[in-house]
Amino acid sequence: MPKLNIATIVCLLLCATQFVMSQRSQALEGVVKKYVQEYLEDNQALAVGIVDGEELYHYYLGQQSRHNPNPPDSNSFFELGALSKVLTANILLQTEELNLTTSLATYLPDSLQNEHWSKLSLHQLLTHSANLPKQAPNLLYTVRDKQNQYAHYTRYFLEESLSNYVANKQTVKNDYSYSHWGYAIIGYVLENHYKQLFTEVLNKKINKALETDFKMVDSSQLLNGHQFSGTIAPKQNYANMTASLGLMSNLPDLLKFVNTYVKCDEGAELWGKAVEQALNIQEATHRKHIYAGYGWHSLKRRKKDPLIFTHAGSTKGFHAFVAFIRESQTAVVLLGNTHNNFDQLGFELLELLNR
Repeated sequence: MPKLNIATIVCLLLCATQFVMSQRSQALEGVVKKYVQEYLEDNQALAVGIVDGEELYHYYLGQQSRHNPNPPDSNSFFELGALSKVLTANILLQTEELNLTTSLATYLPDSLQNEHWSKLSLHQLLTHSANLPKQAPNLLYTVRDKQNQYAHYTRYFLEESLSNYVANKQTVKNDYSYSHWGYAIIGYVLENHYKQLFTEVLNKKINKALETDFKMVDSSQLLNGHQFSGTIAPKQNYANMTASLGLMSNLPDLLKFVNTYVKCDEGAELWGKAVEQALNIQEATHRKHIYAGYGWHSLKRRKKDPLIFTHAGSTKGFHAFVAFIRESQTAVVLLGNTHNNFDQLGFELLELLNR
């Protein structure tokens, strides 16, 4: 029998490895399709991303719209909605010059100073423990179209909300109150600090580092979103709510971002520090077993269960979901072009990966 040289052996091992990976990917795709089928509407596209140890899997299911039967692909962009907050939190945590526990007033212009902001911090905005209202108090006064409510919420109105806000007597307490407005304020602080638009800061701190293409919602690049009725959702403009609600992504980029949290190198300078800091904070929320971190929420139903980090976001025509377990290095990312909630599907797939 002829002897095999080292190059031949390495080649055979690589081929065997690729075959095993291909078989696992096909098996996993079959399971994903089985679970996903009942969630798919006639006009719904669904992009499914999975992290399983060292492997990343991408699956594209459904159809883009009634008039386009093709499934989405790696270039399809989806609105992230409130999931935008995890990227904003990451940028803030990379910005070491901004102290999270210093008075928020320190980072606001003199014209916006008041007693209330001196009692709050960026930490409280990040963890939704500032007891701020969900929406900016003056948002309703700027709405010209209820189907596109944030379109005219410009920097001027955000500054007006900061200048005129009067808190109720309980606001100084660390009560959990999920706030879109709070993360818009974080975006404002970041713009002032870097002296750049938020999207430029996003490019500098995340896109350049990861070679990704997260961006502000641009209807010309998005899939059509769909409402509950199946009709195409109106296009959205998030103006100065972008840092909180207005980013979009394709599946490969979001999965790459999430994967840095699943298995982060703690020594990876600013990025590693930002990831660890984001996941080590756990503030109580109004729901049992659910805690707020920096951008992410975490849940642990029983003592023996692993800690699950998660966040989701819905807009008028899209839904996005992420959940991951660092202990097992598994994650599920779902992006859909419908307002319908599929968080339960995401948790079921994550549970399946951890059986």
